[in-house]
Amino acid sequence: MNQPTVLEGPKEPVPSRDYHYWYHKNSSDHRYLPFLVSLINVIKGATTLAPYYFYRHLKQLHTVCNRTTRRDKFCPTAILTIDFYNSCHIDKHDLDNDVTNDMMTRLRKILFDFRDLLDKGVKVMKCRIEEVVRCIAHLENWGFCLPTTCCYQYLFRGERVQVYQWFMCPGLGTTHRIRNYWVHIFLGGLFSHCTSAPIYIVNGKAYFGKCPQVTMFAWGGN
Repeated sequence: MNQPTVLEGPKEPVPSRDYHYWYHKNSSDHRYLPFLVSLINVIKGATTLAPYYFYRHLKQLHTVCNRTTRRDKFCPTAILTIDFYNSCHIDKHDLDNDVTNDMMTRLRKILFDFRDLLDKGVKVMKCRIEEVVRCIAHLENWGFCLPTTCCYQYLFRGERVQVYQWFMCPGLGTTHRIRNYWVHIFLGGLFSHCTSAPIYIVNGKAYFGKCPQVTMFAWGGN
């Protein structure tokens, strides 16, 4: 899991992904470890389905390594938070130029093979060629970035509560109000974004950030 540490600012160095990890054995009661691992696997598995569907070319072309000394896969990290909000940032560690170059080389070879087949009179589905062209354009314009999937749930304690919280994207000039059970997927290394601190209204009283009548559970994968 990732630490809820200080987020990357525009002038801060890009740390390795390993730097963000912490080991639950140092901070969790071992009696809960089987439940914790099971919960993480269920949540991570579900949130991984979205990027595998929406970014199939990234998933298909991403290198996979599963050795004892090194593990590398597409969207390997689970995210679990409580009462989450943060400052404006860009997820620089989600970018990988080496992966981009390797994917571009492989896609151009696929496109060359398609055109070679066409020159030889072999029928090739036009939609497949167009798909490769779009994938190349995506990487040329944006480069490779791991997708992030975020899910939100507000847990209420019997009171009627109004919640005002937004997912803001200054880098795109957009803002989306967060709703209960809202899910979204985005490429966090390509533009600045943040999750605003919530405002809770309970019986005419306003709470900023935290409220005794509400807990916000946010989870995802990256």
